[in-house]
Formats: sequence, C-alpha cells, structure tokens
Amino acid sequence: MRIDLPVVGEWNKVSEKFREKLPFQDPLVLVQAYMGYQHALHESTLGVARLFSHNKTIAIVENAEPALQEIAVGFSEEGYTVKTLKAADLANGAEWLAPIQNELLLVLFSQDDPITGRRYDGSPIDQLLKDKRIFRVSVSHTVHEFEPIKRPELFEIRILSLTPGFSLLVAGERYRVPPVIAPRLPWAHVDLTEPLSKVGSIRDSEKHKQAVLNFESALPQGFTPFFAQGDLRIFDRAVIVNEGMDGSAVIEHLGPIANYPAAALDTSSPCRWNNTKYIDWLISRGEKPETVRGLVVIAAEALTEKTPEQLAAAAVKITQLQEGI
Repeated sequence: MRIDLPVVGEWNKVSEKFREKLPFQDPLVLVQAYMGYQHALHESTLGVARLFSHNKTIAIVENAEPALQEIAVGFSEEGYTVKTLKAADLANGAEWLAPIQNELLLVLFSQDDPITGRRYDGSPIDQLLKDKRIFRVSVSHTVHEFEPIKRPELFEIRILSLTPGFSLLVAGERYRVPPVIAPRLPWAHVDLTEPLSKVGSIRDSEKHKQAVLNFESALPQGFTPFFAQGDLRIFDRAVIVNEGMDGSAVIEHLGPIANYPAAALDTSSPCRWNNTKYIDWLISRGEKPETVRGLVVIAAEALTEKTPEQLAAAAVKITQLQEGI
C-alpha cells in the first residue's frame, strides 16, 4: 500500500543538492533539476513565454539538435514567428537581429552535437546578446563535463544534460520562471548518484585525444573518419563511417569481438533507433543518408591498439552475411 501523492518540497531539496556542487555559489543564480534535457527545454521556454507574452518571436540555430526544432514547431503552432539562423548568420548578428529585436523573446542553440560530439561556437550569440534583454537558451550534452560551469549572465539559461533521465538548469537573475510539472514529479525516488558525479568535476579533454586520432588514422578498408582534421569536437568518442554497411550491424558484430559493453558503442542508423524519420534532421543539415546509416561512435576509453583489426574482423563477418556466404 502507498499514499499516491508527491512529497512536497522534494524538488527544491534536489535542486539545492546540485547548487552545492557548482563551482560558484551565488544565491541570485537559479538552479533547477529536471528529468532529462527535453523536459528542461519545454518547461523553461514555455515558462518564459508565459511571463513575457508580449514578445512573439523566437530564433533557433538550425540543425544542431532535434529537440530545438520540436520547440520551434510548438511555438510556431502558437502563432509565434520563428527565425531560423544558419551558421553564417551568427557572424553577422546585427543584420538578422535588428529587424526582430523588439519582438524577440529568446534564442535557442546547442553547444554540441548529441551524436558525434561536434562542438558549436556559441560565442557570437553570447557577445551579441550579452547587454540585451533577450533570453538565450543553450543545451550542453557533454561540453559541461570538460570545462568549468560558468556563472550565467542575467538573461542566460543553460541546460546541462547529465544523464538520459536527468538534467540541470542554471540561469541568471532575470530568469525567475516557476516550472509547472517539475515540482510535482516523484523526486524522492530518483537516484542522484550519477547526475551528482557529473557536476563540479572536470574530465581531461586531452586524456583520450591521441588514442582517438590514432584509431581514426588507422581505420581498415571501407571505414573513414567522420571529422576532418581541425574540426571542433569533443574527444570522448571516435566517430567513423562505412557507407557500405549499416552502423547497427557494425556495433552488433564489433561488440562481441572486442568484448565491448553496450554503452561503448552506438550508431545513428535508423535501424538502431527503429525510426525511419529519425535521420530527417541529420539529412536537413547536409549529411548523406549513407553517412547517417553507416556512422558508428566508439567511446574513447574503450579504444585499444587492437580496435582497428577487431573492426576489420567485424566488417568481414558483415560482408559474408551480405554476400550470403
């Protein structure tokens, strides 16, 4: 038997536990716990819209993160004007901002790619809006693990994805939005061990870099690196492509050969996600369908000197299956 009611005040207690882990302690900064980054995105953006209902325009940096596009669609359905920004627009901020500045409620962007770990430079947006009364909402999938969490500016909202089911929102003084759903969720039953470990400790960005680069430069025939030399990225994963194979088949065969745990391998293949529309946002940003289907991600800490030959052995098995041998 149980009394099926939420524990009053538990959400505030959980949020304060994470505040204590931040590298800065400032009572003016708002710290809020959410069940996943998409939960935080929806509550924060809709909350800002409720409080500042006179501003009817939002801007979104395109194709960096599918969840941002979902937010944009939702606002569009509510009658908002959605300004889509391309990467080239960020360097010419004054040109796109001037016509919409008086109506602009917020700007949405991602600090990194949730699949490949590509980093995006949000500094042009920060510089452009730092003295303006416009909210800027950013999502970090992994960046916050490799650099100190900075104190947010007045109108800045940062969403840190700590685990698949937990995220932290850190915001400046002008964000005072009471969430609708978060305080009513069963926080007393949430295991905070892993999320708490992701805040306040910084991973060494150089630790696995050479192992990733060495592996990506010694790939067996048919495989190519996803990134070009000099691309801005997080070196916590190797990202490779075989356009002649499905990524789900590659990880299915590589895992047992290399004795990898499931968490060390993944792919953007629609077969892995059981959704043919999953690739739409990747295609819209310019990736080829063959690249999306054949893209494989390997955790940097799982790489060894034998990984290239193990990958080659997996490819041989897949080729045999393809040829019916």
